[in-house]
Amino acid sequence: MSLPRQCPEFCLPWNLDTFWAKYPFQIRDPHSKYYPGYHFTTMSPHFIRSDRCLSSSKSAESPGTWCATVAHDVEALRDHAKELFSYVRVEERSNQEQTLEKVAQLKEQSNDLKLETVNLRHSLASAREDAAEFKENFHYLGTHSVPGLHQMLPKALTQKWGAKKFLEMITAYLGDYTPRSYPQYDIDLAILLYELGCASAVYAMNHSIFALPSLNTLQPYRRQHRPKPSLHSRPP
Repeated sequence: MSLPRQCPEFCLPWNLDTFWAKYPFQIRDPHSKYYPGYHFTTMSPHFIRSDRCLSSSKSAESPGTWCATVAHDVEALRDHAKELFSYVRVEERSNQEQTLEKVAQLKEQSNDLKLETVNLRHSLASAREDAAEFKENFHYLGTHSVPGLHQMLPKALTQKWGAKKFLEMITAYLGDYTPRSYPQYDIDLAILLYELGCASAVYAMNHSIFALPSLNTLQPYRRQHRPKPSLHSRPP
C-alpha cells in the first residue's frame, strides 16, 4: 500500500501570451459571487490549488482529487474569456480585453448620442423658426384682408410653399403683385359680372378681397364667351 504524497497542485492550462489580458482577476476576490474556489500558489508558472485541497495525492505526478476537479471550472472560465463582450452576460466575470471592448463600445454610443443631440438641437431650432413664421402668418392674416387668398392656397399646396414663402406672397398681394393666372371659375364669374353689370363692377371686384380678373385680363376671354340671350316659350 502506497503512502499519500504531497499534492503537486494543478497547472493552469492558459496561454501565457493572453493570460494577463483574458483572465478575469476580479473573481479572485473571496467575496465575489463567482469566486472559483481555488487560489494561485505561483504566478510563473501558473499553478493553482483548490481551497478544499487536502495537500495529499496518490501520485506525485497527478494532483489530488479536489485540485483535479477544478479543471472543468478552469476550462469553462477559459471558454468564457474567449467570448466577445456582446456575449458576456455577467460583467463581473469580464476580463481586461472584454472590458476595453466595452469601453470602446460605450465611447461609440456616447459619440452617437452627442451627434444625435446636436441634430436634435438643430431640428428644435428649425422647428422654433417654423413655428415663429407660422405665428407671423396667422397674425398677418388676422390683421389684414388679403385679396385672392382663395387663389393662393391651392398654389401654396401644389408648389409646396413654406411658411416664409407664403408670408412673402400674401404681403406681395397687398403691393404691386399681379397674379399670373386665374382659375377658370374666377374668369367665368368676372365675365358674368361684366355682362350683367358693367365695367365698374369688374373693377370693384378686382380691387376687392376676391381679387377677380381685371378688364384687361378678361379681354381675350370675353371674345370666346359672349353670352347670347335665349327665349323660352311658355308651356301651354
